[in-house]
Amino acid sequence: EMIREMIDFVNVHNILEMKDLIDYASKNRFDDWFPLLCDNSLIIMDAYIRSNRNSQSPKKIVKKL
Repeated sequence: EMIREMIDFVNVHNILEMKDLIDYASKNRFDDWFPLLCDNSLIIMDAYIRSNRNSQSPKKIVKKL
């Protein structure tokens, strides 16, 4: 449930760096999100944010010669 909340937060606020989520959690969600990020949820959230960031990069179009 908390991971779902974090994923929704990342999408709504266009979080593109793990640092931004950790900073937010340490200041605003210290009792629930922050401990999860300090344990095992960091891996899934980092992968999700990286994927989210990469999916927003401009796509290169390669033309066949």
